[in-house]
Amino acid sequence: ELIDQVLKEEKKSLKSLTEIEVNLGPGSFTGLRVGVSVANALAWALKIPINGKKVGQLVEPKYERG
Repeated sequence: ELIDQVLKEEKKSLKSLTEIEVNLGPGSFTGLRVGVSVANALAWALKIPINGKKVGQLVEPKYERG
């Protein structure tokens, strides 16, 4: 339900996804296991690649140094 809600807010669908990026840490052991499991299941079901990244790599920088 949460995944459907986020996709709807972003005007996307599961079929429009081309890859899954998942948080590899830092985070709680159980939380990371759940997140990676859900990401693996989605990637497998949709036949798309999955990439693990640390939190700092997942967040887009809002400002560039100039």
